[in-house]
Amino acid sequence: MHGLHRSRAGDVGAWDGPDSPLDHRTRARTIEGERTRSRPVPDCIYCQKPNTEPSAEHVVAEALGGCLTLQADAVCKTCNNKVLGDEIDVPVMNDLRPLLVAHGIEGKSGRAPSMTVVEPDADEGSRRYVVGKDYVGAAEPRKVLSHEDGEYAFRAASLAELEKARTEIARKNPGKKVVLTAVEERVPTLPPDRVDEVDFTAPHWSRWAAKTCLNLVAHVWGTDAARSSEFDALRDHVMDSTAAKPTGLTVGGCGCATVDADEAASEHRIELRCSDGRVVMKMRTFDFCGFKYQGDAQSLSSLTRRIVLDAVNAKMASDETD
Repeated sequence: MHGLHRSRAGDVGAWDGPDSPLDHRTRARTIEGERTRSRPVPDCIYCQKPNTEPSAEHVVAEALGGCLTLQADAVCKTCNNKVLGDEIDVPVMNDLRPLLVAHGIEGKSGRAPSMTVVEPDADEGSRRYVVGKDYVGAAEPRKVLSHEDGEYAFRAASLAELEKARTEIARKNPGKKVVLTAVEERVPTLPPDRVDEVDFTAPHWSRWAAKTCLNLVAHVWGTDAARSSEFDALRDHVMDSTAAKPTGLTVGGCGCATVDADEAASEHRIELRCSDGRVVMKMRTFDFCGFKYQGDAQSLSSLTRRIVLDAVNAKMASDETD
């Protein structure tokens, strides 16, 4: 006969033995563990190796205000961090930083982006500024520019820094009154065409386009479709910067003579069309740059879909399917 047992606290506990609640829980955990071990691990859509360490991947990079994500097992951590992130998203983000700053697109960090601007200066040769969406400040530490007849000229990042300089001078000169006599506010001018010099022939741009295309396939048609050999050319180009650019893939500027970062559209416009075994994917980013891809896609179902992403608020503005 099975009896009662005492818990660690000394109270009468539950039944033990083969029909006890404890035994049923143990068997349930064992069965679930066997099921988990027997499930096949899906391959990463990029390296095509078993994805034992999944990592969240955005269809359009989060740093660019993208909000759509792939299913959890689509991309492995190694591909996401080292290839898609460091080798592709980071240099693209750096090229577009003036636009990200102008719109205050926070991305993954949750902080408004900034950039450093260097301008010629008559007194110092050049000056460095930190520029954000709503502020401009000196990027360099406080510095004595001149000292003559007891008068000092400083460069500083803020009035607080100047006050600190005044206090230090007063401390070193006991008995003398030190005052701030003038403050010269100097703000850099940012040319409206400051993002025009992007080199779209750089490898990271065509790899960015190929990556976004494969992500769109995975998001719209599913990860199994993205693993199809029909998209090996896109996949190979993403994984290897020396691999040939896929046939049918073009990337570049939108044809504008100049782009005013403060007035450019803060959105990504995506269009997908698939029919008769062919797919066309297009994306226009900030009305500044974009890509187009045309290729075979026998494995994809026919559809037409138009997606607009609001990059500033990191949300979908519209999604239409025909």
